[in-house]
Amino acid sequence: MTNEKIDPRRTDAWLTFKDEFIREYYKQLPHCESYLEAYEAIEQRYHAVFGRRRFKDYAVFRSTLSRWLKENR
Repeated sequence: MTNEKIDPRRTDAWLTFKDEFIREYYKQLPHCESYLEAYEAIEQRYHAVFGRRRFKDYAVFRSTLSRWLKENR
């Protein structure tokens, strides 16, 4: 077994897709104390890969999430 560190740019690159970002958000929810905390955890992973945030802020994400839920029900 090696002590190689896994490069997040290789494992989280799929977060560019809105559907995958939102699915990962829902996977993160049970491990967090709030919706905002879950969102920020995924944003941090996204930022580690791309050097910027996926959404401007939590309010924009919630708006996008609301539209996504209407489309995917």
